[in-house]
Amino acid sequence: MDNPIIVDKKLAVKVGVNNAVILSYIRREGILSISDIISEISFLSPTTIERCVKKLIELGYIEKKAVQSPHYIKESLINYPRDNKYVCEWCRKPSITLQDHHFPIPKSKGGEEVVRICPHCHYGYHYMESNRYEGLIISYGEQK
Repeated sequence: MDNPIIVDKKLAVKVGVNNAVILSYIRREGILSISDIISEISFLSPTTIERCVKKLIELGYIEKKAVQSPHYIKESLINYPRDNKYVCEWCRKPSITLQDHHFPIPKSKGGEEVVRICPHCHYGYHYMESNRYEGLIISYGEQK
């Protein structure tokens, strides 16, 4: 093992060896999800790790925190009330920032025309362009 987990003997006696291993690992690595711990500590079964985390929460050594999905975080940032001083050329919504985007011809293919769009539209365009979601229909407002 390249990076051993150092466990305090007093802690191991107090909470049990497996719990002490999990707690020592969490303290060393910082905030983790159970799936992160399971993927890194292969010498304990997933069931044992889940049981240890539950016990450590009950004992007050760690606390469970709800983590929002990336989609929820993105939408919260986009819709957060603020002093929006720009307007996206595609969706016509106010934005705190605009990005220059070569459209309809990408810069890599010699495109020189630029539109100023919000990060949400920019992300949506590249998401559609990469064919990660076939059948996606996006309207960016009036086209020239």
